[in-house]
Order: sequence, then structure tokens, then C-alpha cells
Amino acid sequence: GDIIKKAMDEIVAYQPDLVILSGDLTKDGELACHQDIHAMLAAAKKRLKAAGKETQFAVINGNHDINN
Repeated sequence: GDIIKKAMDEIVAYQPDLVILSGDLTKDGELACHQDIHAMLAAAKKRLKAAGKETQFAVINGNHDINN
């Protein structure tokens, strides 16, 4: 979680047009992990919008993001 929070801070600082997340953001696709990631992405998007930036996020599921 701390690594992703730091990454979101850097994304907000750089204000890119597009962010591509290449998966494996959760532990074995657990619902709580997906909800945590969603909340972090939503918060970063909100911060970016407040700064006047409409950054798009593209999320690609990795094998650890699918409930086994």
C-alpha cells in the first residue's frame, strides 16, 4: 500500500495525461484489495482534477488481480 500511495503522489506531482497500470495491484484478487486500489486511484484523480488536470487511468489486470 505504501508503494502505491507514493506512486500516486508522484503521479499527482507530474500531472500526466495518461497513466497505465500494468496489473498485480492486489493480493490474489481479494475484494478488499480492489476496493483499496480503487479508493487510491479515485483520490489521485480527484487531486489531479483539483489541479486542473484530467488524467486518464488505464488498468490492465494481472494474474494476481484475478480471484483464484
